[in-house]
Amino acid sequence: MKLLWKLAIPQVCIVILLGLVSYFVISSSFDAMRDRYVQDVMDNRFKRIEADIIARSQEAVDMSALFAQLPAVDAAYATAMQGNIDDENSPQAQEAREMLRRDLASMLKSFETYSGEKLQLHFHLPNGRSLVRLWRDKQAKIDGKWVDISDDLSTFRPTVMEVNATGKSVQGIELGRGGIALRGVVPVTSMNGRQLGSVEVLQPFEPILAASSDEGKSEVMLYIEPSRCAA
Repeated sequence: MKLLWKLAIPQVCIVILLGLVSYFVISSSFDAMRDRYVQDVMDNRFKRIEADIIARSQEAVDMSALFAQLPAVDAAYATAMQGNIDDENSPQAQEAREMLRRDLASMLKSFETYSGEKLQLHFHLPNGRSLVRLWRDKQAKIDGKWVDISDDLSTFRPTVMEVNATGKSVQGIELGRGGIALRGVVPVTSMNGRQLGSVEVLQPFEPILAASSDEGKSEVMLYIEPSRCAA
């Protein structure tokens, strides 16, 4: 009996040891597989978001380009340039706003009829001031009152400043007065090719986050550092 125990005890210890080793190896393998799965899911979702951002912002650029060389736009900018574009209350800039609202009204109405939403079309002066936001009746809300002014964008809209400085289009995400949006900004040029300012179309960013949240059945949030709000 003593001999049997002497033979059995080492074997039992070996079995227990092998069992513990197997448990930790298998558990570690499952943990690694789970981590890889989670990482793959997150990578795929970020790739989806990035692809959606590129596609939607390129769509915004394409729509902006439709308005960049229109005769009506050329005429409106020519009117605005006759005044002091650094003056937010310039009468000539106000006249240019009214010209764009009138001359582009049918195009904007057609877009709204078939898309079900207003086209967020925004024209900028070459000094980084807003000329007109065509989805609003008036430009900006000051002290609780809507007013028509050429408000200054130069301190927080780097894409507008870049396009007016380089004459090249820019697309991506940027924070504006209305919040975070996908933007496609292109230069506005006269009929003879002279750069006059810039124009952009804004696309809402929320649908991209919503689609990603639905796909993964979890919430997705966007955080942008205020000092890096450039597209």
